[in-house]
Amino acid sequence: MKTAYFTLSNPKFDSERTNVGFEKCWATYQIPILPAYAIASYTIQGLKVTDDGDVSAINSSIMGEVVKVEGLNQLTHMLGPEESTLIINYLGIKDYKCFFPQFENDDLKCRAAEFMEEADKTFDEGSWLSFVLMAGGVLESFLVDITDDKQSTFGNLIKQIEQKHLFSKEEIGVLRDASKARNLVHAGKFKKPYVSRGVAMSVRLTLEQMLRKDWHSIKTKNTHE
Repeated sequence: MKTAYFTLSNPKFDSERTNVGFEKCWATYQIPILPAYAIASYTIQGLKVTDDGDVSAINSSIMGEVVKVEGLNQLTHMLGPEESTLIINYLGIKDYKCFFPQFENDDLKCRAAEFMEEADKTFDEGSWLSFVLMAGGVLESFLVDITDDKQSTFGNLIKQIEQKHLFSKEEIGVLRDASKARNLVHAGKFKKPYVSRGVAMSVRLTLEQMLRKDWHSIKTKNTHE
């Protein structure tokens, strides 16, 4: 069993009056990559207790990419903009393509999914170079999707993204680490440092951050640059 965490932010609130006169309220959150996981159980942490201490009326459900939290009319006071966390316990990944809902090119989506599945396997085995190579393929897929540039090298794609300030300096640095690691497969590069556990962990963290990014906003910014 594995665990994943998601920040519940920007809820959409709605309500209706029940037959017995109570106002039923709910908030929905969208997590685009949630359908990828085979979820066994989940919890939501960070709900604020109301003045009367009542949280017993709160219920929740997950349907596809939508997380729904239901309660009484005090719900808006219990759910802040970024105060709750969804914690899922999952058995595995149902469909790796669900990690890339923003990809319009189906072939690119399938290839990124194949890279991602291989990256997961090699990471669990502690095969750091193999992992960084596969994770690099996923990271490059994100850049190809943003730029629609299928001809440039990984390094040139990174330069394009850096010039448009779409990612942080730390993220750009990790992308470069993943790009440089590809040269290590050449036997003549034996004097170059091998991929360390630390580099592999940085790449893994950046990969997880990339999966959770607001790609609609990033693509919009890229279009207007």
